[in-house]
This record gives sequence, structure tokens and C-alpha cells, in this order.
Amino acid sequence: SAREVEVDWRVGDVTDPDVLGGDAFDLVVVAYLHLPAAEMAVVLDTLTSHLRPGGSLFVLGHHVDNLERGHGGPPDRNVLHDPDAIAGMLGSLTIERAGEVHRTVSTDDGDRTAIDSLVIARPGT
Repeated sequence: SAREVEVDWRVGDVTDPDVLGGDAFDLVVVAYLHLPAAEMAVVLDTLTSHLRPGGSLFVLGHHVDNLERGHGGPPDRNVLHDPDAIAGMLGSLTIERAGEVHRTVSTDDGDRTAIDSLVIARPGT
């Protein structure tokens, strides 16, 4: 069945603690944000505080293993995602998934596999 979904897109600097104002959301997606661990922890703490009960947080980024086994992404291990480390930054959230996902990247030299980290979490009940 068709669902009516209202989307409130926000564009801004996620390192600004007021980027989302006082609003709460059903879904927060952090896609390919690569910061050193201490900065990432602060950003994730801020963003998770804006989740509504029953909401979801998705954190997707280039996996640390992408350096050796994958293709693309930042060449700096200090900003690549380790799903267990990301999950550990999410405090009281319930982790539903923390692992790697593969995607195909087309290059001039043929298809390559990129390794990404995906963490899905929800507020505890």
C-alpha cells in the first residue's frame, strides 16, 4: 500500500551542535562522514540525541579494511570506519547491525569492490 511520508531534509554542518535545532527525527542518516574518532563521537552523540523513540540511526562510511582489500575512500586509517568502534560510540542505543557491506564501483580498469561499514541503531526501549 502507498504511504504518505513527510521528509524534512536538513543541510548543514554536522559538527555544529545546533545543526538540528530542537527537533526530533524518525531517521538520522550519517553517510560517508569521515572524522577522527573523538570528533565522530561528538557528532554521533549530538545526532542521536535528536532521535525520536522508535527512530533509527544509520551510519555508513568507508570501512577501515577498504585500504587493503577494497577500492576508494580516504587513504587515512584514522578517519575510516570500524563498525565495532562506531557502535561503541552510540552509548545507550540498541545496535541492530554493525558490519561491512560490499558495493561494486565501476572504474576505467573494470569493476572494483568497495568495502563499507554500516551501523544501524535505535534508541533503547
